Amino acid sequence: MNIVPWRECVDVTDSETTPVVILSLESEEKRRLGLVTRGIKESWVRGYWQAQDFRKVEKASIPDYIDVEGFRKVYNRDILPGEVGCLKSHCNAISWFLNETKAKHLLVLEDDIVPQCHNYLDILSDLLIYFRRVKIDRGILCHLGVIEWQAKTAFSRRVRSKYLDRIGVKVSSHIDGKRGLWLAHSYIIDRKAAKMYLERQGSSPILCDDWLRLKRKCNFELFYTDKAVFSQASSADSKIDSKNLLRTMKPEEKYNFKSKPFFRLLAKFVRGLHRVRVICVKFLYRIKLD
Repeated sequence: MNIVPWRECVDVTDSETTPVVILSLESEEKRRLGLVTRGIKESWVRGYWQAQDFRKVEKASIPDYIDVEGFRKVYNRDILPGEVGCLKSHCNAISWFLNETKAKHLLVLEDDIVPQCHNYLDILSDLLIYFRRVKIDRGILCHLGVIEWQAKTAFSRRVRSKYLDRIGVKVSSHIDGKRGLWLAHSYIIDRKAAKMYLERQGSSPILCDDWLRLKRKCNFELFYTDKAVFSQASSADSKIDSKNLLRTMKPEEKYNFKSKPFFRLLAKFVRGLHRVRVICVKFLYRIKLD
């Protein structure tokens, strides 16, 4: 599988080529040098996609760029300027993929990724080949760096495939209606999912790393690799919020029952039951997408 930087897509009509975009602010040269040091292909880094920076934009002008009222209805809070820039950057790259190429998939990366395996290029190529073979009516998005505890606690179905077994890559389908997946630093998206993604972000926008809501609203199939292909660098400062404040993902505040000793014990008991339930579901329900 030919994975090339988006700037070097000479023949944009070639459906066999998969473009890769690395989202990075123009001023973040240090981050891009770090990518090369960590083993990311230099040609990918050199052809990075210039991300948008809204952190210094006046709050009063934010409504000119995004539906702030729609966002507030979803999250019960104001959107951060950095979140606007992140959302706009992802949407712009996906829009280019849809409108300027005939490629079947797009690989989206951010400039704080850390490869978790030396053969990440082989894994990416194998995944792209597999997703070309899968016949699914809905769109496909594959998360390449799920947080470990989220992968363990969310309901999922292991994808059973002779091809995946042969190449040694384990992939799961996210089927949980309550527990989502976060982070948008690395993922593969196909044309169907990209089209629905852009249509949904027009009004009442959803954060680009809120995959639970995106999956619900866009109605695409959300996959993830059981072992992260890319993680996020723990030493990298947040470019969404310079003060690193908590970015709440829940739509409303809820009473904290865990403040009472009895409810703390009850919460532990319920979590234990949930873990047992997750194990049972993963054992009983399996899917095969060959």
